[in-house]
Amino acid sequence: MVVYTLIFMLFSSLALAEEKFYFDEYGAVQRTCQSLYSDLGIKSALSVEKIAPEMKTGRFPLSEIPAHQKGALYVGVARNEGFEGKHHYYLMVDGMRFDGQPFYGKAEFRKTSTATNGVLFEIPVPPDVAKALVQRIRRGGGGRDISCLHSLCRLLEAEGVVIEGVSDRSPIRASVVVPSLVQGKVQVKGLALDPATQRWIATGDNEATEFLKNAMDADEGMKLKLIANGIGAFVVGTGSGTYAFFLLRPSEGNKK
Repeated sequence: MVVYTLIFMLFSSLALAEEKFYFDEYGAVQRTCQSLYSDLGIKSALSVEKIAPEMKTGRFPLSEIPAHQKGALYVGVARNEGFEGKHHYYLMVDGMRFDGQPFYGKAEFRKTSTATNGVLFEIPVPPDVAKALVQRIRRGGGGRDISCLHSLCRLLEAEGVVIEGVSDRSPIRASVVVPSLVQGKVQVKGLALDPATQRWIATGDNEATEFLKNAMDADEGMKLKLIANGIGAFVVGTGSGTYAFFLLRPSEGNKK
């Protein structure tokens, strides 16, 4: 009992001294956004707008977002333990929703304005770009890829919307994409968008923190899933310069 008390006091003193922790409703020590910014290399983040929408089974209409922009893109990252999981990327634009699937599964697209509990990034784009994305989604142009994040980034890239750090020459990683989204580092048709025109929206008090924590774990989690599914890989480099190249390709039946 004495040992547990000393451990509790140690963590409590750290929380007060560095202001990098908070206690959730279960009494567990959690890291705040500020401490996670440093780990993810985030220097100037968008302000988090917290909303409290009326949700049914973890979902809500975009109209619940104050000053919702109908023609904007919404890059959502769902967090729930049920249908989407705790770090699932999806795209919403002009009444259409695109959900890529992992391991070259068939992407889902449907006409809906329903978002999911978690965070969303509102990104303004010209009407012609929004229209082109809707048309590509309806044609099933999102394609199949290794993860929902890969599918989303490739879909955006095809219509000239590029999140900084995403390219054909390097692996797409949550640890790269997330800092760019959080800092508003997005280009449309080669022109950088003003971060002041973008929004970071969270559906609860701790959703932004949970999103950042899950982003840090997402890349490693994907590696473990690949290994668990018996997919080969080889690794090059050490430390922060380590890259894993996965020997996975869609079968002939999955290319459609």
